[in-house]
Amino acid sequence: SASAPSEDAVTAFSYDVPAELYIRYHHGPKRSLLHRRFATAAAALQFAMEDLPADAIILLETEQERLEGPVLKAMYDADAYPLARATA
Repeated sequence: SASAPSEDAVTAFSYDVPAELYIRYHHGPKRSLLHRRFATAAAALQFAMEDLPADAIILLETEQERLEGPVLKAMYDADAYPLARATA
């Protein structure tokens, strides 16, 4: 579901496993589809939250999980997130 993950789900999420991002976004009249691999899910989340347009549709996939939508923001905002976040 698109609701925020439970505390247990955040605690159980492995930020240090390899991850892939599938990204769809509009760039003017064009639609773009990107696929990128990352050494860690944390790095993929960082890229998704800090470098992509706010209206991008993002799917993060690890060997164990597929996350999308508001769940990605919740995982990025979680206390367990291991990387430094960009400051506004």
